[in-house]
Amino acid sequence: MRIFARIDHAAGAREIGTIMPPTIVLLYGHPKGGTPVMLATPQVALDLPLRVLVQEGTDGRAIVSFHPVGPMLLRAGVPDDLAARLEPAQRLLIDALQAI
Repeated sequence: MRIFARIDHAAGAREIGTIMPPTIVLLYGHPKGGTPVMLATPQVALDLPLRVLVQEGTDGRAIVSFHPVGPMLLRAGVPDDLAARLEPAQRLLIDALQAI
């Protein structure tokens, strides 16, 4: 798995003189999993790579949010055998979060 991009929304807010708690979106996945899915169902490229939002809550603790990959792939019409290729990436994320 790799991180394709890191979007720092708080940095963008600072550019316009606004204060925003730390808020980062990570785009993650692996071409080996996502490429065959996008070849079969090109419109799913709107939702890939997978994303995770990490933000600071009012209590200073991290809040991690993401959309489950299954419903997104179902909505895009991705065949089940290809959808299964992306679930390990999200499972790694979930397992890592549960270990914290």
